[in-house]
Amino acid sequence: MKFACAVQSHRQSTAKRLARVAVPRAARSSVFGCLVTAVLCAPASFAQSQPSVPSAGEPSASVNIGRDIVVVDGDTLRSIARRELGRRAYAGFIAEFNSMQLDDVLIAGSTLRIPINVPARGEAAVVVYFKGAASLNGSPLEDSAAIVVGDSLSTGTDGFISMEFSNGSVVNLQPESAAVLQVLNCLEEDDSCVIEIQTTNGDLTSDVEPRSGQTLEFRVTTPYASAAVRGTVFDMSADPESLRVTVTEGLVDVAALSASVPLDEGFGSVTNAGEAPGQPVELLPAPAFRNVPGRVAAGDTLLWWPLSDVGTYAARVSRDSAGVETLADVVASGDRIDVAAIAGVEPGEYFLSLRGIDDNQLRGFESSTRVVVAGIEPDLTPPTITVTREGNDTLVNVVEPAAGAQGFEIQLSESEDFADALTVDVGRLGTAVFRIDNDALFARARRLASPTAVSAFGPIAQTN
Repeated sequence: MKFACAVQSHRQSTAKRLARVAVPRAARSSVFGCLVTAVLCAPASFAQSQPSVPSAGEPSASVNIGRDIVVVDGDTLRSIARRELGRRAYAGFIAEFNSMQLDDVLIAGSTLRIPINVPARGEAAVVVYFKGAASLNGSPLEDSAAIVVGDSLSTGTDGFISMEFSNGSVVNLQPESAAVLQVLNCLEEDDSCVIEIQTTNGDLTSDVEPRSGQTLEFRVTTPYASAAVRGTVFDMSADPESLRVTVTEGLVDVAALSASVPLDEGFGSVTNAGEAPGQPVELLPAPAFRNVPGRVAAGDTLLWWPLSDVGTYAARVSRDSAGVETLADVVASGDRIDVAAIAGVEPGEYFLSLRGIDDNQLRGFESSTRVVVAGIEPDLTPPTITVTREGNDTLVNVVEPAAGAQGFEIQLSESEDFADALTVDVGRLGTAVFRIDNDALFARARRLASPTAVSAFGPIAQTN
């Protein structure tokens, strides 16, 4: 077939509109005689039948038919994608189809071309856990939600989100955080895995897992700096003024203003907006717990040996040792914390992690311990005990143990605040023998209805 290439003046507007339709390289051959000009001069039906060129890294599935819409006041590419194609994630395809950038400002009254078919790789991250105020593209998050390119996640003051990628990498969003999945090319058959997340504010923690034989490029970007990760466990905290990155395993490159600073394991840095990346700072060591009782209830405290010149600690309570199913992330002062008093922590078994916070607000290495949280049952009468010395032994007895008791928790301490108490669970008889080389001892006990349901502590007894 031969196409006429003379363009009449009354057809110029049509040609301009059709010029936005990308032409595959295969079509740019002598088969069509006039090359690209043939498309500009052809009837609209021919031009619309040509598939657009996929961008680098995108699948070859076609974006092959388009239609025009008129932009209205307040429109963005993301809002149009949701209105016209059902998902904000398709904004990138509309931008590509119109040779635009994703964040270009749209002018009301202008015409935009909408692809009818969009590429689909079948690739997404999956939300494996969320709690509290958590949203996807402005709507409440749902269990096992799929996160695709262009999707935005955000959390409120009590919100947590954990999403997992196909290679096993996990990203956790802490309260008051926002992130957008910008790039995801990480299928198992891909030569490399590329993941990019953009954030403007909040705290993110990541455990990045490369596949065997597949190179990994994992990036987190902010408006003024970025962190490129290679097989790493790291944290970052972003706000409009600064980016803080700490590395507890692996390597991260922090880049800003054409400068780059590598962070090895055990180092962090602070990058201020408009400045080059801050130099590496050695992270604080992990604090050590002083004593972890068999269970804690409201009013009980867990203590640790304080680090030198450190006054605040980041404490996280989660259902799993990896910290994916996080219930609370709080800042504790001093050397103790009442886990059971933290909002959202119900009776059950948890993991408590602890990290010191330095003068740069960088979090150090982490200590973690298993904690059983018990609820206090007001209907259970607190037991009374006696403490007697018999040679080198200290004998503790519950006075008239309740017939229905499942057992008793007994604590023995050298100080009345029970800061370093020795804790044991005993049977229904309520008797325990301790061998402690100290004549002045304090003891108390509480009744057990179950491992996570107890009475309050009874009165404190003291050796004579």
